[in-house]
Amino acid sequence: MKWLVMFCVWLLPQTLWGQASCSVQDSIQHASEAQSLLQLEQNRGFPFAVVRLQCQDSVTLVVERGEAWVWAPVRRLNPGKTKDDLLMRMSLLRKGMPAKMGDLERARKLLARSGWFSSVTPARLFRVANRNQLIPAFQVEELNSNQAEGWFSYQNDPQDSAESPWQGRVSVSLENIAGTGRSLWVEGESGSQVRSASFTYREPYPFQVPFVFQFDGGMWNQDSTQERVWGDFGAQWQLDFEWGAEVFAGFATSRETGEKASSKWGSVAIARDGRDRLPLARSGWLWFLELKGGSRSTQDSLLENFLDAFAKSSSRLGIWIPLWRNLGIVNQGEAEALWPRTAQFLEPELIALGGERLPGFWPGSIKTDAFALWHTGLQWTWRDSRALVFVEGARIRNLAQVARWDLKSSFGFGWEQQTSGVGIGLRLAWNEDSKPLEALLSLSVKTRF
Repeated sequence: MKWLVMFCVWLLPQTLWGQASCSVQDSIQHASEAQSLLQLEQNRGFPFAVVRLQCQDSVTLVVERGEAWVWAPVRRLNPGKTKDDLLMRMSLLRKGMPAKMGDLERARKLLARSGWFSSVTPARLFRVANRNQLIPAFQVEELNSNQAEGWFSYQNDPQDSAESPWQGRVSVSLENIAGTGRSLWVEGESGSQVRSASFTYREPYPFQVPFVFQFDGGMWNQDSTQERVWGDFGAQWQLDFEWGAEVFAGFATSRETGEKASSKWGSVAIARDGRDRLPLARSGWLWFLELKGGSRSTQDSLLENFLDAFAKSSSRLGIWIPLWRNLGIVNQGEAEALWPRTAQFLEPELIALGGERLPGFWPGSIKTDAFALWHTGLQWTWRDSRALVFVEGARIRNLAQVARWDLKSSFGFGWEQQTSGVGIGLRLAWNEDSKPLEALLSLSVKTRF
């Protein structure tokens, strides 16, 4: 194909202009430069630009831009529940914007990262009659993204089986409700130590504004001695095909051993997402940074409340590397810290590790005000099956000795099988102090509808 392009670049001047012939060597030498010029013009809104090689006394590249073109509203080629207007807003290909050819593949990846479609084919272009408008049309296959899932975790205590901790969790997520982009997540959790409930609701692009609004809320209770109720509200904005930003404000009330406190906060975050698709990304990267600041009201004096301020920083980095066919490596890093270090945070306000982060430890069993974690996994997917072998390491600040940092590690494997709309998952994980029979077992059953 490359040689065919080079030959066409060399042949066109001869047939159209009939001027001094260019040698094949000249055509090959300038082919990459001609291709770069062509892509430059096509990404400026001139999709039908032409670059020709002219040979007289010297070799010259002649660029003919043609007419400028703009995008018409996005359309979908196959029927489905997701509306065309929602596809246009999600793809960022706005009506009237310059028709840049490079944006088509970036828009396709942006749609694939929504998690709502099993496949998104490259866009086809159609011309609007008597206008310099191009219609980008995508064929998207809807994914059964609505999901109900149940998790059960158990860890054997060889000393006293009656004291072996257990935990159950049920979650329901409704994605892209009726093709409008609205989403609702509800989750409940109960176990031998902790009970909690939470919800999240997303409203996309209300009143035609380019934002996605999100409401979150929940409650948390441990041994009936510690309680926390919280809620926040914010907006997310897709800045371009990879960069996004969000702003949130929230509140919480906490009680620990009779002591009550309330807190208010605001946060701002920025992220860059270059993954190829969701779920089960195979290549790409993700970078996320969040800064949160707020204050707690535990004193009677307004000045003391103002001075009782806190801050939190969070960052994440993920790199997905395909190896061979359906085999790939997943690398993810996280770091969080609460400030100032001398503050006396209530237990519900501390960072809880274990479960999803450090799976070899019981969920929420590690409490800290600062940590850094790295996860490396080998992931294999085939049809409706997925297997993962992973290892994690973390450096965690010891609350008893602020200057001391502890090292924690976790490792294990997981497997998931999806059949007839029902998925079954299993995960076994250990930590550095676990014996072979003290693995943390997690079982899940989920169905998509």
